[in-house]
Amino acid sequence: MRRPIGVVGMVLLLAAVISLSLKPGDSSASTSTIAIKPNGTVTGGWTVNGTADNTCTGHCMYVDEVTTGNGDGNTSYLSATSDTAAEEFNMGDISQGQTITSFKVYMYAECVAVAFLGTGGYIDIVPKVQGATLATSTATIGGCGASTWALSSYTYNGTWTQADINSLTLNFKKRTNGGIGNANMAISAVYVEVTAREPDITQSTARVYNNANTLAPGTPLAAANAQADVQRDAAFRIRTGLAVSDFNWTTGSWGTSTPNTYKLQYAARSAASCSAQSSGWSDVQVASGNIRWNDNAGVSDGATISSNANDPPVTGTAVYETYTDTASAFTNPTQVTTSNTGVWDFSLKDVSSTYGTVYCFRIVKSDGSLLAGYTNFPSIVVVGSLDIDIVNSGGATVASPNMPFSSVIVQPDCQNSTATLGLASQLIRVTNNIATAGWTVSMAAADGPTAYWTNGSNGQYDYNDISGSPSGCTDGGDADPYAGKLTVNPATATLTPQSGCSSTGTSLGSSSSFSEGSVNAITLFMASSATPRFCYFSVTGIGLTQQIPTYRPVGSYNLNFALTVLAT
Repeated sequence: MRRPIGVVGMVLLLAAVISLSLKPGDSSASTSTIAIKPNGTVTGGWTVNGTADNTCTGHCMYVDEVTTGNGDGNTSYLSATSDTAAEEFNMGDISQGQTITSFKVYMYAECVAVAFLGTGGYIDIVPKVQGATLATSTATIGGCGASTWALSSYTYNGTWTQADINSLTLNFKKRTNGGIGNANMAISAVYVEVTAREPDITQSTARVYNNANTLAPGTPLAAANAQADVQRDAAFRIRTGLAVSDFNWTTGSWGTSTPNTYKLQYAARSAASCSAQSSGWSDVQVASGNIRWNDNAGVSDGATISSNANDPPVTGTAVYETYTDTASAFTNPTQVTTSNTGVWDFSLKDVSSTYGTVYCFRIVKSDGSLLAGYTNFPSIVVVGSLDIDIVNSGGATVASPNMPFSSVIVQPDCQNSTATLGLASQLIRVTNNIATAGWTVSMAAADGPTAYWTNGSNGQYDYNDISGSPSGCTDGGDADPYAGKLTVNPATATLTPQSGCSSTGTSLGSSSSFSEGSVNAITLFMASSATPRFCYFSVTGIGLTQQIPTYRPVGSYNLNFALTVLAT
């Protein structure tokens, strides 16, 4: 950037669940424990005094065949002498659990003596999934008169789906163990406890891009999985990959609080890294927050994305999902199989953030609970421009900076006039809000090396004569016929960093004189890669000395200079 500074007369100017156990926010794969009860009778083998039990349609919510229980209150028993005395129940449906790894059948039963003393017996539990019979589990019922819980567990070496468990039926068969008479078996309650698993999903890869009003993002702003510089108040895009292990990641809604629906969150980083950022996370919204959704008119929210040459690397095969620019939540419309990665594209924008703020991004379930892991976090730092200005003590821009030189009296000898560039009321200020830390400030005549001091009529003298005796007193043969030389001494200056910043890596230039063709610009001060970014630096006290040749006409001489700051 260049800031013109003029000179005025010797003056320099410048998701029906019964019960559930789930840890909210658990970063491991979510396991749900779901209890389901009978919801319909398939067969009617139980009797009430020899009559089929039809008094409670579907046996209500519990199987209860003793008067002391909490169910339908009927005194019916498994009392037939045959092993085939049985009844089969449909179990209730569930609304969560993409993958079911096991289930347990809980039965509260007792032996009830009716005509003779019974010595107990057995109840065989035969579950069926999708009509296929699983292994029979036998519950031993002890002596009559005592109720007991019997537990049978079933574990699958693969996985059951939610549809499998929704087809679950339980068949109960009574077998006596002999003794005097026949023992009647009563079942008070039955329920099944299902263990459901979600797949392990890890936020594994990401890349930040310029925005584009197309389904594909613009050019990358940084390497994959690297922090990117994003201009304040600008739109940008992020492509993020979620890797899947353990089980296939199916589509559709399942799980508590529909965890197969997800949302994007951001946080202004206050920790040492995004992985260590434990607080301050907010959902990306349409109309609030420093990071918001950016609606690209040319792209439909929820559109299916495709591969891009600049996509971040993924584990396994990339499965392209959707583009999001206005929705508060999104899903995975395409299944991601084990060991592969689903990829999403988000269109976002910054709104009036503070320069230098680093934002981290993560995907969470719609209930706010975390994914199984986070290997990489997309992140950006908000940047602006590298600026130079002349400001007053309050930091306001000085409209017409003016650096007056000392007055001199016309005489037959060369003489010097002095001034100070950078006063308390006219500070030179450099503000660095860009990605690069290093920069250099220089000073040069606004109209180039052939410019000279002039009083607007018949008076002129040079600021960059190349020689003379003494130098600057007589014309040294440069492009103009005038003598004169300006010397700038930055070594006398004071550089003050913004409060909270340091001057590490800054330095002042050395004294130098302008010389046409060889010294057309003079370095005033500079910063290195060690100098803090997102800070401003103020400079005062740069010494200026102008050599004035003999017999110059009386008047107020002017020459415009410009200050330039360049990133290095």
